[in-house]
Amino acid sequence: MTASLLAPLAHAFGARYDLPVPLTYFVVGGAAVVFVSFLVVLPQRVRVAVEGPAEAPPRLLRQPTVRGALSAMALLVLAVLIAAGLSGSDGVAENIVPTAIWILAWIAVPISCGLLGDWTRPLNPFAALARLADRDGLRRVLLGSAEPLEWPRRLAWWPAVALYFAVACGELIYNDTATRPSVTAWGLLAYALLSAFCGMLFGAPAWTRRGELWSVLYGTWGKLGWFRLGAPGRNGFAGGLAGGFEPRVSRITFVLLLLVSVSFDGMLATPAWKTWRINLPSALQFGTTG
Repeated sequence: MTASLLAPLAHAFGARYDLPVPLTYFVVGGAAVVFVSFLVVLPQRVRVAVEGPAEAPPRLLRQPTVRGALSAMALLVLAVLIAAGLSGSDGVAENIVPTAIWILAWIAVPISCGLLGDWTRPLNPFAALARLADRDGLRRVLLGSAEPLEWPRRLAWWPAVALYFAVACGELIYNDTATRPSVTAWGLLAYALLSAFCGMLFGAPAWTRRGELWSVLYGTWGKLGWFRLGAPGRNGFAGGLAGGFEPRVSRITFVLLLLVSVSFDGMLATPAWKTWRINLPSALQFGTTG
């Protein structure tokens, strides 16, 4: 738990340095942490989630005025970040966008959800855009019908899986390019348009539940948090698991990607990886860290 809380402090942009610890200690220590974490969750009984209505937010957030104000604030922050990335300095250390997205949103916020529960739902600008675009009149004009399309069962959580994989590759493999403020800002703008379109096409509840990256990411971490904040389950650490977990390949794949991306991030800094990468042909060079 301590290592998780310190993870945001260990992430930075720029040169990385090898710790004065033998690789064997690193591998054995990491394996021990994983083993102990499994012992912690082993007694937890997880029932199969039953498809039901969308999760109800806390009573205060059900008030349209409060929810609208929080959504407007989130959209304003998103607009400021996009503007800063497109018009500000393109130096990573000189722009707020890389820190806001790659440190806070990508690392610190998920950890906070793992401790407190998913508190982000009213503050997610992409979910707010999906709700704004979820209009019968807009669908009638664009699709010829006011009813949203039914989310295909085969699609499941695969959109969220694909989006997480793309963003993780940007952070871990193509970070020299992806973490540049202008590139991040264009990515935010493109994803904002995608969320609005999918919210209009399928309806905001379906999109945020299974497709929208940040909703699925924070919701997954939130299952471990102490407070439910309107989500199924009971209060207490890992209490969200009492609300059920979907036994779908796509859902489990998303969770596995969370684990694999953290492990891969650590492996990139080991001398063994650097040696293997140096021996690759120049056309196959990848997995740089920054």
